[in-house]
Amino acid sequence: MMLPHGLFAIAVSTVIFPAMSRQFANREFAALKTTLGDAIRPLLFLTLPSAVALMILARPIVQTVLGWGTFDAESIALVAGALPYFAAGLFALALVETTARAFYAMQDTRTPLFASLITIAVNLAAALLLLRLLGYRGLAAATSITSGIEMLILLGVLRRRIGPFDPAVWRSFLKSLLATAAMAGVLLLIRDPLTAVTDPTAPGGKSPWQILIFLYAVLTGLCTYLVAAWYLKSRELLEITDRFGGRLGPLGRRARGLLRRR
Repeated sequence: MMLPHGLFAIAVSTVIFPAMSRQFANREFAALKTTLGDAIRPLLFLTLPSAVALMILARPIVQTVLGWGTFDAESIALVAGALPYFAAGLFALALVETTARAFYAMQDTRTPLFASLITIAVNLAAALLLLRLLGYRGLAAATSITSGIEMLILLGVLRRRIGPFDPAVWRSFLKSLLATAAMAGVLLLIRDPLTAVTDPTAPGGKSPWQILIFLYAVLTGLCTYLVAAWYLKSRELLEITDRFGGRLGPLGRRARGLLRRR
């Protein structure tokens, strides 16, 4: 779960921090809000499908990545049981990382601190309650719930300080959500056979074919998401093709042209 968080949230928040600090120092508050919004859009575009894929394919992922050696069937079941509950809070955790940097850029460290203290208290209460209902998985669920609460607190304070985000941010969120729903439908169809194929206790044990089939299934989900985003005219997909199109040559230029015509 921390892999997409580190690749996307931490990387993006680190990049935008100097720009937001400079804009705040120059009292360019509208530009600061635009910078933050332009960071949130791709974060939602990347973390929403990542979270849903981790939730749906938890068992095949754990079997493929960790199902080796002494990591037995019981260990797989335990980790796969917790992963969906952790993954549910991935996009909230990513937004907390980014919005906290906005406060630091505005030379305000107290607001993120107070938000963290509140969520620590909530996390303790939620963990004690959910532990009785869900067992050890309740601890993961409590972490995701409190990440969502911290996200809402930080976004609410930011809204009062710099005003609401551009409607493009919310349109982007809706399109990413719809594309993620299309991907989720495909992943749900292939989850059970993929779980059976990647089972390390199946006859023949672990093999390179299992890994190849798993990668093919992940690629299928990714392609579904990108095609759905293309039909929805996702702005983030266009930005990605603009960034990497030069490296992909004619394929990248063709993709950019199709997206712009749509």
